[in-house]
Amino acid sequence: MPAEVRNAQRFAQAASRLEELCEFDGSQRAFWTACLRLLAEVSGAKVALLLQGEQEWKAALAWPANLLGEENALPFLEAALALSAPCFAQGALSQLWHEGAWLLALRLQGEEEEKWVAVFCVTAAAEDAMDRLRLLAHVPALYRLRLEVSRSEIAVSHFASVLDLGAQLNAHRRFLAVAMTFCNELAARHQCDRTSLGWLSGEYVRLRAISH
Repeated sequence: MPAEVRNAQRFAQAASRLEELCEFDGSQRAFWTACLRLLAEVSGAKVALLLQGEQEWKAALAWPANLLGEENALPFLEAALALSAPCFAQGALSQLWHEGAWLLALRLQGEEEEKWVAVFCVTAAAEDAMDRLRLLAHVPALYRLRLEVSRSEIAVSHFASVLDLGAQLNAHRRFLAVAMTFCNELAARHQCDRTSLGWLSGEYVRLRAISH
């Protein structure tokens, strides 16, 4: 298959994965795994590392996934770790490594106060590869914004649910009616088979109301 056709297919697949990442709502680790793979394929990298900076920089993920278990990957890991801090300060960094291979490092934006740098090993067209990587550097920020929106929506939903429950309880004046309404509403909202309310006294609980 001609190289042009292979490249066209590769970029078509990458475009499809990019659309999925922009709508991704799974776990953070699952996102970073998919993101690193996408960036590696777009840049044409043979191997890639995602590094996280805390007190010191460390490898968080690798592409291919078994890279960190290979002994011959140690030089790449050491070189990537050396690039992490200066790349995070500058935003992007490229360095000729050995035997014509280039290391491309790119700062990525995750949660606030988190430090992420991805390092890729490419063998040709390093400048073009870096340009493509820069275009996708915002993808983690989109994921972070989606998480923040989702958290806000959940918080608003919980607050509205509490207000609604409070309004229903305030409609009653007798304790037993309030207790029964409270138990029934909790059972219905959380799909419980039974909800009970009791008073704790010493080592015992005195049952006061049971749902339904």
